Amino acid sequence: MSSDKKCSKCKEVLSECTCIAEEDPKTYKSIAVLRLEKQGRGGKTVTVSFKQ
Repeated sequence: MSSDKKCSKCKEVLSECTCIAEEDPKTYKSIAVLRLEKQGRGGKTVTVSFKQ
């Protein structure tokens, strides 16, 4: 047996593993932008967030 490494989730041999490979969270390319606005809200300050 040359490859006796096991999957950490299902405990099967890696060649027999049926788990879906997870993507590395560092590969996501989304940026959250926060902005404080008062205009048009009766003077109240609100935080506006959107994804770029």
